[in-house]
Amino acid sequence: MELRHLRYFVAVAEELSFSKAARRLHIAQPPLSMQIRLLEETLGVPLFDRSQRPVALTPAGTAFLKDARKILSDIEAAQVRVRDTGGGEAGSLKVAFITPLASELLADIIRAFRARYPKVAVTLAEMPSSLQATALQRGEIDIGFLRRMPGVEVFVHEPVCQNRFMLAVPAKHPLRRRNPLRWQDLKDVPLILLDLQVASGFYDGFLQKCGRANLRPGEFQTASDMHTAFWMASAGFGVAPTIDFMRAETRGNLAFVDLPEDTPVVDVLMARAPGNSNPAIEKFFEVAAAALKKDV
Repeated sequence: MELRHLRYFVAVAEELSFSKAARRLHIAQPPLSMQIRLLEETLGVPLFDRSQRPVALTPAGTAFLKDARKILSDIEAAQVRVRDTGGGEAGSLKVAFITPLASELLADIIRAFRARYPKVAVTLAEMPSSLQATALQRGEIDIGFLRRMPGVEVFVHEPVCQNRFMLAVPAKHPLRRRNPLRWQDLKDVPLILLDLQVASGFYDGFLQKCGRANLRPGEFQTASDMHTAFWMASAGFGVAPTIDFMRAETRGNLAFVDLPEDTPVVDVLMARAPGNSNPAIEKFFEVAAAALKKDV
């Protein structure tokens, strides 16, 4: 049994006429009648009662018509899915991002992409930059929003934004009264930092500027993520270096202090591995580029 046999059968069943079905299929009637006979021989039952005018479906033909229509519909749907997936308009996409980018900017990009390509299932994961780089190389994620770091040049990437360092401090912290703030003002201030292994390189420029590149145990506390660092700062455990993107964070007893003008800048990039052949990646990059341009 071939697909054309199903199409021929459905046409005759809907027209209840071999001649009308032949015209609809743009073939001659004798070959059509022959193919229907072959189909009936394959199935072992007659599908049409040819003694009537117009011809009528037998009970077996009526039952087979439902199945034939479903098979043809499923095949057509599969063809559409294959074409859409191959063109990047369907399928799945795994996107990772760093905590500071959980903002309206990323939300705008995701909304725009899902509105344009609703058949692509987008999975989001919050992930530190160092882990994103590894996940991109392994194909565990398709796109990463991460800070620029050594080795990121091996990926295909586009700039997203630049962020200056600032401090999250308790609302009544003495540093709020320092205007302008000087780097030496941070000499003995307790710091709250993310895990230095996970956030490798993130604090380098900041620590060098405030003369604390070689931190010793007891000079800082570790937080699992930036939101935890903010909670610890609001509770008075110290000050948490962070970047501009987090300024919108609202929490009781928490304030933000600008650092001197020579504050290090953190570049945030949108990256993908060059060997990843998922066609939806290109579609996402196009939508993101348009959203970022509009945002600027």
